[in-house]
Amino acid sequence: MTQAILGMSLYLFGVTFAPIWTPHVTERTGRSLVYLCCLPICGIFLVGAGVSRSFAGVAVCRFFAGFFGGPCLVLIEGTFADIWSAETTNTYYAFLGTAAYIGAACGPIAGGYIVT
Repeated sequence: MTQAILGMSLYLFGVTFAPIWTPHVTERTGRSLVYLCCLPICGIFLVGAGVSRSFAGVAVCRFFAGFFGGPCLVLIEGTFADIWSAETTNTYYAFLGTAAYIGAACGPIAGGYIVT
């Protein structure tokens, strides 16, 4: 059971470091550089977790995927606020909040099968 939940737990543990270092980096370099660097690195670690043949490889890749994917979660609200008005931003926040639930619900359908 511990190994079953460790992959997600390590991902979330990596995400917890994002609010610590992301604001300092974006103050010096801007948001776009953080997006352009962190998203591909996160994707590489997610692919690494997918092709890993050992549990240790999955655990390490999931942690670093969360570590480099977390800044995008931290920065998205500020990016929305910079681009759109307050009324429009509230609408996007609502869609952003429900996207995780909708994505999880549509996962079996997108995978080509329906779990009953």
